[in-house]
Amino acid sequence: APRRDQVRAEPGRAAPTRDDTTLTDAQRRKLDERAARREARAEAKLREAAAAFAYLGASKSGTACERFALRLGAGLESTIIGDLTINRQLLDLREEGLAAGSTPRRGRLLPLLDAARAAGHKTRDETLGDLSIARFASKQASFTAAERAAVLEHARSVVEAEHVALGAE
Repeated sequence: APRRDQVRAEPGRAAPTRDDTTLTDAQRRKLDERAARREARAEAKLREAAAAFAYLGASKSGTACERFALRLGAGLESTIIGDLTINRQLLDLREEGLAAGSTPRRGRLLPLLDAARAAGHKTRDETLGDLSIARFASKQASFTAAERAAVLEHARSVVEAEHVALGAE
């Protein structure tokens, strides 16, 4: 049939319009299955992220958890002391916890996350004589043993100070 006849031909079924938003049972089941798979992937991702901290849950004291969070924020658990990426991840964790409503505003977690981020800022921004982590983060591999020890000692002292301040609150 010529093209003109194809255009004029009445379709066998009515095409759905914006006004016709009803779904068939099969379409609704398919959407529900997709949503369930999406939720399962999100929960699996969350469980995988939480698995890194599972061993801390067995601790009888919150002190071990606090020290770990402060060491994490200061970068002592990382290859780069005062790493900005960790600080950003702690901020994201804080914001997502608040947005989801899973973190109480008056609980202990928010002050701990804030203290861990502060430890990271202090470790990175405070200078040790000529050593500044913020300026020389990429050169940490070329530090002498004495410089490396000074940086580690500084980060440890920051963690201790933040832990004392956290206990005072």
